[in-house]
Amino acid sequence: MLTPGTILVEDIDFEKARNQGCNIEARQANLKVFGPGKIRAYGTIQVTIEEKQLLRSVNQFVVV
Repeated sequence: MLTPGTILVEDIDFEKARNQGCNIEARQANLKVFGPGKIRAYGTIQVTIEEKQLLRSVNQFVVV
């Protein structure tokens, strides 16, 4: 089980969070830009939280 504060980096982290139904926040420079919400999809370029697509390269994804 992923714990609050866990930062998602690798594909396996995103897969675990999606399978466990964790709420995720997207942050830039420690400021929340979206969320919390559940991961609907992810790829090498973007992550979809609810219906919002966010770039992996500029955002940090954190379990809340």
